[in-house]
Amino acid sequence: MEADEVFTTGTAVVVCSVGSMTHLGRRKQYTPPGEAGKVALEIYSSLTDIQSERAEDRFGWVVPVN
Repeated sequence: MEADEVFTTGTAVVVCSVGSMTHLGRRKQYTPPGEAGKVALEIYSSLTDIQSERAEDRFGWVVPVN
């Protein structure tokens, strides 16, 4: 609950910000409703740039499929 930002990852969404969480009746808002967090946006941009070959793939993550 004490994080500055929370996000999830997955194949379809790449990176998705979590706007708020509630635990034991305590709610924590991480980003304004409908907005992504700064770190989540940076990770999303970096990863999609690698996937689309706009950025160097230093780790060999992208594999061509014929």
